[in-house]
Amino acid sequence: MSCYFEAIARAMKEAGIFRPALVLDTARMNRNLATLRKGLPKGYAVRLADKSLPAPYLLQAGFNGLDTQAVMSFHLPITRAVLGRFPNTQVLMGKPMPVAEAARFLKQEPRAGQLTWLVDSLSTLAEYRALAEQRGQAMRIAFEVDIGLGRGGLPAPEDLASALRACDPLKPVGLMGYEAHVNALPGLLGRGEKAARAARERLAQFKRILPEGAAEIINTGGSTTVLELPEGGPANDLTVGSLIVKPSDFDQPKNAQIEPALWIVSPVLKRHPHGLPGHPRLSEVLRRCGVIAPKIAFLYGGKWMAAPVWPEGLKQSPFFGPSSNQQGFTYRAGTPETVVLRPTQSEAVIQHFPELWLFDGVRITGSEQPFPIL
Repeated sequence: MSCYFEAIARAMKEAGIFRPALVLDTARMNRNLATLRKGLPKGYAVRLADKSLPAPYLLQAGFNGLDTQAVMSFHLPITRAVLGRFPNTQVLMGKPMPVAEAARFLKQEPRAGQLTWLVDSLSTLAEYRALAEQRGQAMRIAFEVDIGLGRGGLPAPEDLASALRACDPLKPVGLMGYEAHVNALPGLLGRGEKAARAARERLAQFKRILPEGAAEIINTGGSTTVLELPEGGPANDLTVGSLIVKPSDFDQPKNAQIEPALWIVSPVLKRHPHGLPGHPRLSEVLRRCGVIAPKIAFLYGGKWMAAPVWPEGLKQSPFFGPSSNQQGFTYRAGTPETVVLRPTQSEAVIQHFPELWLFDGVRITGSEQPFPIL
């Protein structure tokens, strides 16, 4: 991997970029899309999580690579930006929106009819029903159901039955049951297939409650589980996002064939003897005894949701905490000039950078702008 990261650093230098930068390996991303297209289970519609791919370039690549024009959206200003850039997109909201925000969106967005709103409770249902009646406007809804995650949603099929009786004039079109917990549970509590099977069985129980015509969208899955979904399960709709660029939070065995494709690259501004501030003599003793690393490199920026991967051996100093101005990493050998970090996730990182630099494996071929933070 050292040669790979050296190539990224060299490409950035040749492109004249000497500031903190977010780099997308487009060749790896395209291979990931091909792997996903081949590996995703048949019989599911695919939608992209816009929070995980908050850049028009990434969404377009995902739409093309996975043959879809659907998203799951989580923040209405971004929803509006996505619809403005991709006007044919069909949207399923990934969390229930405050009714006042929904009202503003319905009033301002001419493509609001392309949204399916998420309803998680009878109280949210009542608010949305009142909004639809007030505006005289059709609203498609899907119900969030709890299939084991315990993060909200209708808790039992009986609750869904009660909600369905109280829908009019809202139009129910399906369910969303998220099961991110199945690969996160401790092994003793049934991590993996046992938890996944229980989640699917629970989703099937909810699905059986739906009347004819109300099962257009039965959504489940996310980047930690989509490659394990079975064909012929109760769901017909899955969501993927982060796995296309694979930040480190998605390093699961099932995802081993997917390659990391997103990096933060930052120049080193300073190299300095590492030590306890204000105690030069004690610091020298600690360095000589090998108790602490002898040197520290301070970056241009820092405190990103990311960990250094190159050069190898960089570690957070016990004396200098994370800094968004000049983050320091200790080292024992070499003279680092550039540091490459791997994000832990994409959704909280991409929009912190003004551009996304495109790397084809050899050189920087251009840049694209993320959606602004709205």
